[in-house]
Amino acid sequence: MIFDHKSIRIRAMSTGGHYTSFQLPHQKISIDLGLASESSIRSNKVFITHPHVDHAAGIVRHCSTREMLQLDPPTYYIGEEHKAALEDVLAAWRRLNRSFMPCKIEALRPNQTIDVNKKYFVRCFRSIHRIPCLGYILYERRKKLSKQFKTCKGYEISRLREQGIEIYDYINVPMFAYTGDSVIDVLERESDLTQCAFLAMEVTFFDERVSVENARRHGHIHIDELVSRSDTFKNDRILLMHLSARYKFEEAKE
Repeated sequence: MIFDHKSIRIRAMSTGGHYTSFQLPHQKISIDLGLASESSIRSNKVFITHPHVDHAAGIVRHCSTREMLQLDPPTYYIGEEHKAALEDVLAAWRRLNRSFMPCKIEALRPNQTIDVNKKYFVRCFRSIHRIPCLGYILYERRKKLSKQFKTCKGYEISRLREQGIEIYDYINVPMFAYTGDSVIDVLERESDLTQCAFLAMEVTFFDERVSVENARRHGHIHIDELVSRSDTFKNDRILLMHLSARYKFEEAKE
């Protein structure tokens, strides 16, 4: 599915246990690669929440296809706990594929930031799952004229800039966030999740076939847990994703 919201476009695909992947094509980044779609190949930066197969199996195809198309080597960002194992996987596939599959693998700790370009950056945070997992927030850097200069005329502003005087205030606006696989408590840890313009949020279970307790035990969210928190969401749009394969779409929607 494709969503356009403000300055970003989001391509999303997800079925819990099968595949999850997001692309933000304007920023040329992907988050998770459970399946390496054609649109993901243009992503030169890929942020992996955790190495479960349904979130990371597409890395090999992504890397190999970029090499075949003679694109720049991609950079894969993953939690520091998983970097060595991912390097082992790619080393094995280089031998199997008889190719170089050039790429960079960068280890992340919670709250690190990565520049996407001059306008955007990504911050990672710790999600709460069965294995170490990261969520990601895309921020837009914005600047506005400081209050003390708002009455200045254009030529005065130009003169101040020539003198090297800082005339702007800078703010970082959360535009897109993805919780990763996590229990709902992550919303209390990361206030920007409920404030960002577009939130992609894991909700895996939708009825009594899996209880709230069992969902939490496996590091996932049940729809019932959103009810008591419904007034905390200030987002423009919320995408519920990672639907368990035991549900049909229309069933979950209802």
